[in-house]
Amino acid sequence: MKTFENREGVSEQRRSHPWSTSTGDLSHRYYDFRAKPELIPVVLEDLRPWDAHGAVQSIYRLLAWINGPGSPFESNDCAFDGPEDNVEHGFPKRLQSSGRLGVLFRDLSLNTNDRAMSRWIGGIHDVLRVLDPDFAWGAVGTTRLRVHYRDLPDGHAEGSQLLLSFWAWGDDEPEVFENLARVIAALREALESSAG
Repeated sequence: MKTFENREGVSEQRRSHPWSTSTGDLSHRYYDFRAKPELIPVVLEDLRPWDAHGAVQSIYRLLAWINGPGSPFESNDCAFDGPEDNVEHGFPKRLQSSGRLGVLFRDLSLNTNDRAMSRWIGGIHDVLRVLDPDFAWGAVGTTRLRVHYRDLPDGHAEGSQLLLSFWAWGDDEPEVFENLARVIAALREALESSAG
């Protein structure tokens, strides 16, 4: 599986955690899945049209684990684009699907520790590089985003979070979702491994 890393973030714009509504679309809002995990399959509007696919159910289970009591993490962002025409020339398949998950340490102070974040992201990449190495139709990318943690004291609230981007390719919809399931399984294994 191919991995990509961009430690600089996608923009200089700083996010906040927790946030309320998206500046791009006011109908998109933050949900605390730690407090209300039952909302996961209900409020993620990008995923709902694809609920019948096992790969999407795997994303729901991954989010439930990330936000569950046994995890050191939580999530604060999720998006998904179902199969559409492939625009990535390096992957010669007809269709592609992509998504993202925003993940952070539940202990918010760890998100302000640059070394802890670097170690965590590096560990995820280490695991992903050895999982399913011959798999060519999926990829995971990591990006560190600048974040202001509202629940931390002033002077100690600036940090980052991990944005996990993922892609799967196929010549038809079943193949895309089959490959997506492999990507999500690898991503979950990498996150579980980094939690230990």
